[in-house]
Parts: sequence; C-alpha cells; structure tokens
Amino acid sequence: MNPSSITVIHLIAQLRYGAGRYVADMAIEQARSLKYNVQVCVSTDADEYWRTDPILAEELAGRGIEVRTIGDFFHRRADKLHQCAAHLRELKGKAGGQFIVHAHTAMAAATGYWASPDALIATCHGWGSGRPPDIDLQDSLAYQLCDSVITYSNHWADRLRSELAVSDPKVVPMGICLNRFSPIDKESHRDSGPLRIVTVCELTARKGVDVLLDSMPLLWSRMPDTELHIIGYGDAADDLKIQAAAIDPGMKRIFFHGAVPNAYAHLSDYDLFVLPSRSDNLPIALLEAMLAGLPIVATSVGGIPELLSAARCGTVVRPESPEELAQSLIVAAAGGRRSMASAGANGERYVRERLDVRQTARDHECIYLDALKKRGRVAHVS
Repeated sequence: MNPSSITVIHLIAQLRYGAGRYVADMAIEQARSLKYNVQVCVSTDADEYWRTDPILAEELAGRGIEVRTIGDFFHRRADKLHQCAAHLRELKGKAGGQFIVHAHTAMAAATGYWASPDALIATCHGWGSGRPPDIDLQDSLAYQLCDSVITYSNHWADRLRSELAVSDPKVVPMGICLNRFSPIDKESHRDSGPLRIVTVCELTARKGVDVLLDSMPLLWSRMPDTELHIIGYGDAADDLKIQAAAIDPGMKRIFFHGAVPNAYAHLSDYDLFVLPSRSDNLPIALLEAMLAGLPIVATSVGGIPELLSAARCGTVVRPESPEELAQSLIVAAAGGRRSMASAGANGERYVRERLDVRQTARDHECIYLDALKKRGRVAHVS
C-alpha cells in the first residue's frame, strides 16, 4: 500500500498539555516518516482552561499539518457529536484513499464511528477518579465501536478490561520527539545551595499539588531551606496560592511560575522532580523531567510505578499522603546530589532508549494496517 494514500485524522477534544503534546509529536512523525496525509481535528474550546494551545496548533501548521475545529464533541451531546461527524464525512469525501480516524477520547471515538471511516482507532489517555457510572457506560460503548483501543501502560489496559469491558487493549508505550530535547550539560547542574524541588503540571485537583503543599512543613522540619517551585496553571491556581501563603508567609520558599514555555529548558535549575497526582497515565512532564536527568518522587497511580520501576530513577508513594511524600523527598535528598544525579541518569537513558516517537509511530502503523486488513480495505499488508 502506498502510504500517501492513507489519511489519518487525529481527533482530540483540546490540543493541550501532555496528551496534546503527544498527539502533535505523533502527527508530525507520521507525516514525516510514514508519509501519511495527517490532520488534527479538535472540539470547540470549552472554557479558559479547556482550550487548544495555539502554540501547538502553530507548530503543526508549520509542519504542514492542519488543525481544524469541527464543533463540540467535548460535552457528550449526541446532536453535537453527529454535527462533528458530518464535518469528518466531508473530509473523508475529499481525502481519497484510506481514511483512518484516530480518536483520543471516547466521545471522539463515537464521533469518528458516525463518519464511517475505513478504520477507527482510539487511544485511551486515562481518566480521573469519581466519574459517574453513566460516563463509564458511555465510554465503554464508544470503545466497543473501535477496531482497536490503545493505551500506554499495563495499568490502564487492565482498567479498560475490568471497568469498560474492552476485550483486547493494546499497550503501546508513549513516544516523544527526542529531537526536541537536547541533552542538558550536566556540568551546569547545581552542586550546592538549598535543595530545589520542582513540579510541572496543570494546576487542577487531579494533580494533587495541594497534597504536595501540605507535605512541605513536614519536609522543612528536617530541611528548612528547601524550596518548592511550581510550574503550570489551571483552575486551582488561586486556591493553591492561598494555601501556600498560609504555609509559607511571605512566599520565600514556595514559588509559582505560571505556564512556562519549554519548561524542559529550565529543569537544570532544580534538583528533584515531584508529581503528586491523584490520577494519571504516563505524564509528558514526567518524561521531560527524566530527560533532564532529575530523580523522581511521584504517586503510585496509573502507569507511573511501571515507568519508574523500569527506569530505576525514582520512588512512588501513595496518593493523598503528605507524610509519605515528605519522607520520600527527604530520603531522595539524603544521599546527596551525586546519588540524585545517578538516579536521574538512569531515567534519561531509559527515555532516550525506549520512548522514541519514531518507534511509537511504527507500532501505530502496524495497528492501522491490521485494522484495514481485517476490514478488507487492503489486499495485503507488507
């Protein structure tokens, strides 16, 4: 099959944060190395925080990949989903060749199904806790419509089976474009001064930054000069700043930096990365911290324990436990900067050897071609 006869539509609610970065990297690699015709279709912005990042959209446009807004497939309204599907059918009519929809939410999968693609693939990026049962039912039914459902950790594959009745989810490790991450000069790493801890995440309840703040007085009882730096923004930012001011009057040890473009470039300023998530899969921010050579302390949620165990670059603690989080940060720092650098080097090596988007794109190609073959859309798969 001529790869240029394949059109892939990545369908994601908002091109934002970690999942958006992953989709952008994948789309660029598929267009570059596999020569697919690739487009990214997004839902209308929902509010100040649920909106497509214009920087990602501009980056894709610069690579010749169009980002289209096709309507509202974010709010789970059937009439809106059908309207979006109509837009996809128009794109299919113009595409020629094989038309594949790669959905990145369950409702995107339902939308893609109604567009009658030649193959329908979904990636499950995980979901938050406390969802009402009817949402699980909707997502389960949507995923049953797909030729294949992908996720990037064994944890979420197990949950797809047990909670959403997805019979055969495919585990494909998340890949990122390593060319965007020049190795950091290790000589520039800090070798003196107070411990500087950093987290990079959206400031929402799901990421558990409030738990991290609660852990700081416990940590300061042993390491009083330690600084905490928080990079990111979100709908919990104001509440977190109020909480931080009560813990650290004058804000001399807790610093909010807001959204920082290319946070990776600044990670050499820090000693230790922490991610206190209540729910997650494999966060891009965690991979960037590993590429920067930082040791990790994170919660035992989603695919994080699998990743840190395989990479030997950090420890996990239970979510919702400021005590465990503080103790693990103290232990991580106790061995000194040489020990932290050694753990960080393990993490960097693991990502560079195992999580290249080029391999992920090839893995996805196999899944696409298998789906087309099973539907009788291709005579053979070479």
